[in-house]
Amino acid sequence: MNQQQRLLRRVLAVGGLVLVYGIVTLWAKNPWVAAAYALGVYVTAIFWAMMVMVNRLPLRVGWAVVPLALTLALTVYQLAVHSTVYRSATWNTLWELAGSYLVFVLALQLGNDVFLLMQALRAFTIFAFLLSVQATLQLFTSDGKIFWLFPSGYTDYVLGPFVYRNHYVAFIELALPVALYLSFFSFRNRTAYSIMAAVMFSSVVAAASRAGLLLVSVEIVAVPAMVIFARKTSLRTAVAPIGKFAALATVAALVVGLSGMWQRLVEADPLFLRGQVLVSALEMIGDRPIAGFGMGTWAVAYPGYASFDPGSLMNQAHNDWAQLSVEGGVPALALMMLFAGMLVRPALRTIWGLGVLVVLIHCLADYPLHQRPALAGVFYALAGAVCAHRTTEARFS
Repeated sequence: MNQQQRLLRRVLAVGGLVLVYGIVTLWAKNPWVAAAYALGVYVTAIFWAMMVMVNRLPLRVGWAVVPLALTLALTVYQLAVHSTVYRSATWNTLWELAGSYLVFVLALQLGNDVFLLMQALRAFTIFAFLLSVQATLQLFTSDGKIFWLFPSGYTDYVLGPFVYRNHYVAFIELALPVALYLSFFSFRNRTAYSIMAAVMFSSVVAAASRAGLLLVSVEIVAVPAMVIFARKTSLRTAVAPIGKFAALATVAALVVGLSGMWQRLVEADPLFLRGQVLVSALEMIGDRPIAGFGMGTWAVAYPGYASFDPGSLMNQAHNDWAQLSVEGGVPALALMMLFAGMLVRPALRTIWGLGVLVVLIHCLADYPLHQRPALAGVFYALAGAVCAHRTTEARFS
């Protein structure tokens, strides 16, 4: 291992710890906790930039950085021309977006070291597994207390540090394809990764998220199919890990119970709230299709267009695509669609990166990329790793 590789590994290890800190403190309402996460991201990025300049390390960039940079430029433009309806919110969003995009750029550096990339994926899978175990146990035993210690303000469906189950499910959507992929190719630890994937799936069942159950079920079918179709393994070889996971997932789902999910599935008109908000969002887009209302200003702008009173603050659109269109106008939507399009091919090629596409689909029914910068950071970290991974095969041990 040369000096460049050692420096890269240290920086990315620190970046990974920052993301872990951001996830386990998602529940905290103290703004200084979130500020510490943002500071960690910026310090890591600055340290890496200094090493690039001083040690002449290679800097990986890609075309996917362009729409992200233009989105930042668009946000700066809104501030410069005073087109935002709430400058403070737009400033805050600018810093949050910049932090997430820096995570993407840092993750791109993984492409210089395939072995390091695989280590990062293993570490991510183990962390997600441990969190899913803790989240499931906490769900049934803590009465809404986070880590059994800290009151969340809620009494049900508080999973680990996630006070909103769909945010938790989005996190698992990112991790589950990685665990499934490793269960095929980590030859010495196939059973371990199958268990991890099964526990993650069962935690989604316990969370009783309808969209989450649908999307992780798609992942469970898609990953083995893609592995076989890409001829990374034969159908005969794939039967054992598929059967093992199916048996483990069934047992795990029965252990956590299906009653909560069943009650959610039989609810009348489950999409009424989101449908009404989407109608209002379309009206808002029609009023300011180019300029938008300002990045991060949904909660301020929406009340003037609300068509009903849900009895609680509607601080998010429950549709990231619609909310982005409202806040940044059609240009912001176009840039995000371009970025998403650039992710499709590498995500499908790697297979383990399928989760980034699934989360983008989930964005049609919720807001996994809004309000929680650390969760968005995990998304952009995996997206960066997907774009960095040039090879079609990797060695596992």
